[in-house]
Amino acid sequence: MAGRAVPARRELAHNVCPTARWGQHALPNQAILSKFMKTETPDNLESLLSRMVQFDTVNGYITGHPSPEAELSLYLEELGVAEGFKCHRLNVEDGNTAATNLLLLLECSPSNPWIIFDSHLDTVAVDGMTIDPFKGEKIGDRIQGRGSCDTKGSGAAMFWAMKEYARQSVQKHNIALLYSVDEEMGMSGIRSFTKADIQKIPGKIIGAVVGEPTMLKPVTVHNGVFRFEIETLGKAVHSSDPSLGKSAIGMMTRVIETLQTDYICRLHKEHPLTGKAQCSINLIKGGSAINIIPDQCEIQVDRRLVPGESGEEEHGKVLELLGKMKTADPGFEYRLTSRTAAPPLADQMESVILEMTQNALGRLDLSKETTGAKYGTHAGYLEQAGIPAVVIGPGDIAQAHTKDEWVSVLQLQKCTELYQEIMSG
Repeated sequence: MAGRAVPARRELAHNVCPTARWGQHALPNQAILSKFMKTETPDNLESLLSRMVQFDTVNGYITGHPSPEAELSLYLEELGVAEGFKCHRLNVEDGNTAATNLLLLLECSPSNPWIIFDSHLDTVAVDGMTIDPFKGEKIGDRIQGRGSCDTKGSGAAMFWAMKEYARQSVQKHNIALLYSVDEEMGMSGIRSFTKADIQKIPGKIIGAVVGEPTMLKPVTVHNGVFRFEIETLGKAVHSSDPSLGKSAIGMMTRVIETLQTDYICRLHKEHPLTGKAQCSINLIKGGSAINIIPDQCEIQVDRRLVPGESGEEEHGKVLELLGKMKTADPGFEYRLTSRTAAPPLADQMESVILEMTQNALGRLDLSKETTGAKYGTHAGYLEQAGIPAVVIGPGDIAQAHTKDEWVSVLQLQKCTELYQEIMSG
């Protein structure tokens, strides 16, 4: 911002958070800027991403922190205020999180259609990382740190593209930038947004761009996920006479065998772009001491859904299997709890947003070829809410969640150009 004229304030918008509105190409009043800004404004895209990585936003389900994304969200809100964007802080009603989504709005004209850009703020854990996870260091063509690839890279690119788009002389679309919470575990942020907050966008929405590391290749179909927990309930007694009790671990061995033979081994659905339906038992815990018959055992199961499957349907199938076990053994006691049910993304091959994305790729001499993904994203929820979505962003999914996570600066810069081209239409 240094070296540019600072005009007088025109008006203050009445929103959930304090936000100023200025002319199309104007910069905010310095007094307002100093009132809300607590940190220096990044002078380029790379410094913005580095700063974003420096915030510890490891998912709250992992750390127990009720709102791990809050400080980064406030920082981005301050940057948005400085740019003159309207902002809304949105309560997340669904899920065990005190965090809030952040929605930044750039309304260029009331008659323009809207495009949503979405990037999640939370990250996975940092255990076992071989680099400082929160330094945000640039080494050569790489910016390193937890979240640099998944997905603070896309979040930084979206903000910078929106900032540059706001200064263009021709603006065909209004832009909504959603910074969402809790993607890595419960997806409560996007679920809450699609259920309760889409109306905060005051006009027709023609599509959404979801930021994930896709190497700038448009993902038009992906798998979903259904995660559930099974708990077996026994009776604890001294291990000197097991016959007086009931082993929850013994019951769980039968549950695992049933799941493997009658459920997991019978999964045959597949999609040509996303692969075969998958299911795996990934966590188990039970018992309290070596000399006590265990009265509780628990497993957590990850089920990957291909397009055409649903978490509700799979929950019913698992419940039926457990019911048959109960019929065969009335002493069998269990609880089945659904943890996450994120929908797959159905094929988006004829949407306006895909056409806009491919046209933008063409203008930048990048491949227009679409692809699919085995993992899930927010796009499934958006599509379920009637908003066609394309998943595209900088970096490779192979670098996400790794011990030395990084994103290429070249990819980051190219992605920013791409996002701005999509905004321009």
